[in-house]
Amino acid sequence: GTLEFPCKGALPFDKEVSMNQKELLTCVMRQPCSRDMLMHMLSLEKKFQKNNKPQPVLENLFAECVIRIMEDTEAEFTVEQLNSTSPEGLSSRKASLRNQWYYISCLLTYFPLHGLMTLPDFVKILHGKLQTYRNFPKSRRDLMWLLLNITGNYLSLSTDQAADMVRCIDIYTLLYPQADLLPVPDTKDALAAKKMAAACMLHMLT
Repeated sequence: GTLEFPCKGALPFDKEVSMNQKELLTCVMRQPCSRDMLMHMLSLEKKFQKNNKPQPVLENLFAECVIRIMEDTEAEFTVEQLNSTSPEGLSSRKASLRNQWYYISCLLTYFPLHGLMTLPDFVKILHGKLQTYRNFPKSRRDLMWLLLNITGNYLSLSTDQAADMVRCIDIYTLLYPQADLLPVPDTKDALAAKKMAAACMLHMLT
């Protein structure tokens, strides 16, 4: 499936109007409160409809967007900053990156639940892209927290949970190849839940 921007204006349109707008869409996805903007840009119906058709192009775009956020997280943050909840010492760029994980999580909850994309297909595409990079030691925790949040909502509606989400286990295996046990975080740590996301994901899917 493909999606097209609604075009209005005098003909002929500029050449750029008819070109692939992946860069524009991934940029919008990383902004706060971007759901309605995306729906308007792509002329998608806001109300839930049973005949909504999944759009494979959205699954690819979301996977690409997540990879970019992971790459930026790897480049911008130190391990110490990732393990701190304090905003002190963080640039506006780093503070924005932290928030982008929340923004993309909200979108990845909404679109599958409204039949506009298929979450298992998104996870499969994301796994394929991650195989190209493999090494995301700083951002893998945020990804597992993201997957834990969005799959929890989706699995409540799934009729075949194991088949639907097997790729999540593949992602876990890819990002956590070490044989050592993951450290148990201090329960008094504000980030304890996020640090346990990988273990919770594995427990939920096995």
